[in-house]
Amino acid sequence: MKKSLVILGLICTQFINAQKKLKSIDTLDLNKIRAEDVSKKYKNGFDVEVITLKDGTITQKGSDFIIGSPSNPENINNNVYNGVKVSETLVNYTFLMVGKYSLMGAMSATYFSSSFSQTEIVVESIKVFRTKKTIQIVVDFTKKDGTNTGIGKYGSILNLEEAILKGEIINPNRPMTRIQAIAKLKKAKDLLEIEMMSQQEYDKLKSELSPIIKGGKG
Repeated sequence: MKKSLVILGLICTQFINAQKKLKSIDTLDLNKIRAEDVSKKYKNGFDVEVITLKDGTITQKGSDFIIGSPSNPENINNNVYNGVKVSETLVNYTFLMVGKYSLMGAMSATYFSSSFSQTEIVVESIKVFRTKKTIQIVVDFTKKDGTNTGIGKYGSILNLEEAILKGEIINPNRPMTRIQAIAKLKKAKDLLEIEMMSQQEYDKLKSELSPIIKGGKG
């Protein structure tokens, strides 16, 4: 009997602590929080109005993104049954799911096809999940032109930072990397040599890109 009361007390305590966890917050900086802190302070899948990603860019409701290219261009069904190769499948995105995000929906997700590449989208909501020892940002979005995504008006990004890293999502506000800066300066040098850019324009661009090239990462 005493043991049962102890167990009941622990369950009640866990329930009360769970109720104290926040369902939403205004701002979150991923550079200032650990996955362990997320599970202690917030309910899994809590809403955030404004979030600062690890690259320093700020994302909020109304932020614009562009759908890039699928990160799995070799997404081909190579299975063979009874000596017969199964027909090839469409190249689909890894992180872009049709419809609003839900745990049940993710288990039987329909992913966008490569035909959505270069589509402009707008952030509608941001949710934060803890997956094992990592923080995962899930975004629901709509198309900027207001048309449907297929089934309805919504789509979702299952892991925003990974989608950006893999090139499935292009963040126009993301800081330029060192590699991008070098490529841009080389292109400008070529334009200068064929007299399609003035020396003054080139020098100005070089001055802007030099700090990124000298101190940038990636």
